[in-house]
Amino acid sequence: MAKNESRIHEAAAETLVLEEPASTTAAVEKDGVYANLFDKIDLAPVASARPVDAFHNPDSLSESSPDERVTQALRVFLDMIAASSQTVERLDKSLIDHHMASIDQRISAQLDAIMHNETFQQIESAWRGLKFLVDGTDFRKNVKIEVLDVSKDALRQDFEDTPEIIQSGLYLHTYVQEYDTPGGEPIGSVISNYEFDRSPQDIALLRNISKVSAAAHMPFIGSVAPKFFGKESMEDVASIRDIGNYFDRAEYLKWKSFRESDDARYIGLTLPRFLARLPYGPETVPVRAFNYTEAVKGPDHDRYLWANASFAFAANMVNSFIKNGWCVQIRGPQAGGLVQNLPIHLYDLGTGNQAKIPTEVLIPETREFEFANLGFIPLSYYKNHDANGDPIDLHNRNQQTFLSVRDNIQRILNSRRDSLAHLPDYGLGDLSKVYRHMPASAHTLRREIESTLLKYEPRLKAIEIEPADKHDNMLLSFTMTCHLHQTGLVRFGTHFAPDGKAHLTTQDER
Repeated sequence: MAKNESRIHEAAAETLVLEEPASTTAAVEKDGVYANLFDKIDLAPVASARPVDAFHNPDSLSESSPDERVTQALRVFLDMIAASSQTVERLDKSLIDHHMASIDQRISAQLDAIMHNETFQQIESAWRGLKFLVDGTDFRKNVKIEVLDVSKDALRQDFEDTPEIIQSGLYLHTYVQEYDTPGGEPIGSVISNYEFDRSPQDIALLRNISKVSAAAHMPFIGSVAPKFFGKESMEDVASIRDIGNYFDRAEYLKWKSFRESDDARYIGLTLPRFLARLPYGPETVPVRAFNYTEAVKGPDHDRYLWANASFAFAANMVNSFIKNGWCVQIRGPQAGGLVQNLPIHLYDLGTGNQAKIPTEVLIPETREFEFANLGFIPLSYYKNHDANGDPIDLHNRNQQTFLSVRDNIQRILNSRRDSLAHLPDYGLGDLSKVYRHMPASAHTLRREIESTLLKYEPRLKAIEIEPADKHDNMLLSFTMTCHLHQTGLVRFGTHFAPDGKAHLTTQDER
């Protein structure tokens, strides 16, 4: 059809004298304008054609011939000329372009209404966020992305319908089928498109997810919505004067209780959202099918397409894993926390070009620290740059320590298990054998663990492992004190089960 349309333009440029359109059932004159026009574009005139309304049916449209389609398109064009009340004696290219632009405007208005619908934006945002992660992943490396289509409501319902966490679908999929199965591929992290608020239902869901994540040793990354802060937009959230005192309200009692649980360290909540794509237009993202300029400018905040920051954070986790084998460089603009290639929209409101920053809101540096202290992972915009940094530094070391050091130690200790056989061999012996020669081999095990962790975890300055004060008959328990370069120390409670599986619980951080 594109070839035929170009020929129509060429034929129209010759300025043909208009005549009354023939009836779709009338005979076609061989020397008429209609016949001459079709002869120029290598199509055959039709003596009859189905009504224009029939083309609303996809089946009728697919069954029609190109000759019939062009005939009806010509009839529509002539009807548009008649409806315009213009006196037109000649058909030329400028007249065709004028009416084509009118059609483009109508289609653009319809498309704007669809694309800026809230439900459609949610769907596109999810896929654009996933696309951002996939496009930035080198699948030639040891990285896999598995997509699990589960809504937040469905996941909540699954937990509510099961009497125990170990019977939930998420537990079966991540722990039983992968982590606890010989030859399985344990999931490194779960990245969600969920937005959580402060409601008791969402806090309960986070608590259940954290238990599964702790069992399978996989961080869960999500996002928080403005409703988490009792606001309607992120601009309102950023304008809260004292966010620390704000969280002393009664509405956050359940949130604080959840944060105090050890499993909460397996949950990371990001904010704010980032710009998923530029608006469509000739100078941004051209549309080839027709002349479409998306009706979006800087002040039209809700008409832009935003994606959850969890995908941006996940992209940094993937990049760090590819480069280092661990998710260690994921914080700060100079240490792997920079989110690259985010779009910046330039728009003009009559006073020159202005830039729409690629995050929902500009977070001041002091506010970054406040969010981090409250357990969130803020995505901040660096002015006059096209990249963003995740300011997860000393002010958020609790969560950052979990996301990297604890995860690394956990995997090193469990690397000899069959279900983690895809990990490198760190030289640790079979931990289950320690039970055959207890307590003599316990001291050997401590020294072996100390040397191995110092060798393969570069952020460890020193490590001290001491027997725990209380012992379980079925567990070999130690207290592991890890002295870190620059960031103080972390003390873990470490338990080895008879099968050699290691479990870490954070006891203290300084």
